Amino acid sequence: MADRWASLAARAPVTIVFGVLGLSTGTWAARIPAIKTALHLSPGVLGLTLLGPAFGSVLAMPLAGAILATVPPRRVVQCGLLFLAGMLPLTTVVSSPWQLFAALAGWGAGLGVVDVGINIEGAAVQDRLGRRTMSGFHAAYSIGGLVGAGLGGIAAASGVTARADFLAAGVVVLGAGLPGGNVIRQLPGRGRGRRLERGLSALLARCLGRAGRGRVHGVLVDHDRRQAGR
Repeated sequence: MADRWASLAARAPVTIVFGVLGLSTGTWAARIPAIKTALHLSPGVLGLTLLGPAFGSVLAMPLAGAILATVPPRRVVQCGLLFLAGMLPLTTVVSSPWQLFAALAGWGAGLGVVDVGINIEGAAVQDRLGRRTMSGFHAAYSIGGLVGAGLGGIAAASGVTARADFLAAGVVVLGAGLPGGNVIRQLPGRGRGRRLERGLSALLARCLGRAGRGRVHGVLVDHDRRQAGR
């Protein structure tokens, strides 16, 4: 029984952070049509602005990986969560596609920093417990994404503004993610490089999965646009 509680205590903080990471992503995906309408974006311009999160993540991930060589994942994750919660509501106050791109790049940087840090910690927890746990952590991300998208869709259908939705998501990210990140243990120096390598490998696999989903989403959007033009 004691071992079970110890395992739960080690996994819970990481699971929570993965969950709020997915929640933020799902919430944004559900409210893209509202942002498109508010800024009167054409499909082409919208597609270009949606490169913002990827741009921010690509810039932030290598930096986060370098910082993790000397800084505990706890601090890196907490810093990323602040960006994650604060940047998404800014997408509702911008007035041009370039401003939207910049806000999304900042949000994407937060995503990237949290993603790297929590995958490293997830690999460390897996090592401590001596059994595979990364699949469960990534499942928490997917569940968070489903919850965020579902609640975002309900909010949109109920007339709740995207700004209120994003602010509520930010409160959840900070309220659940920061305490979860705070109890993440500091990694001992020994074996950190191996954990970093494992965590980044897991992150790369998930990024490839995201890229595949993004391609499918793009095909579906293009199909719907052509159907509407008939």
